Amino acid sequence: MPALEKVENADDGNLLLQLYENYNKLVYSLAFIRLKNHDLAEECVQETFLTVVKKIDMFKGLDEGHRKNLICTIARGKAVDSIRKENIFEFVPEPEELDISYFDPFQSIDLSEQIEKLSETEQTYIYLKFCYGFSNVEIAKTFKKSASYIGRVVNGSLLKIKKELEEKI
Repeated sequence: MPALEKVENADDGNLLLQLYENYNKLVYSLAFIRLKNHDLAEECVQETFLTVVKKIDMFKGLDEGHRKNLICTIARGKAVDSIRKENIFEFVPEPEELDISYFDPFQSIDLSEQIEKLSETEQTYIYLKFCYGFSNVEIAKTFKKSASYIGRVVNGSLLKIKKELEEKI
């Protein structure tokens, strides 16, 4: 395990070790699938577990399924960060027409569960747009698609999530 920041107590250290042992290979796999690069995937594993160390208290009250979900979400975000670092392009402002205020009252666990149900492509576009602030034009340039296609996929994904959340209520 990479050198990490000092963990406050033994219970935190044991939990961190358990999480690392259970999920480091999964995090590597998720990262490698997206990044197609061994070194970047290894860096993503390190960055993911560094974030886990910083947020270890969040993991204490969660069951294993939620822990795994949260770690995978962090790993995907770190992989997207790597993609973003590798794809430098000129910023083209785009007026946004999406209203995501509907999702504000839902817990992040509920939202991340619904996002996990989306396809890999839909998840990537959602993360890039809403977690990392990419515009449709920027995402389109990265994936060699049209901005209108990205907009349709994002809107469709949000509608799927909204429908699932409404059914859950």
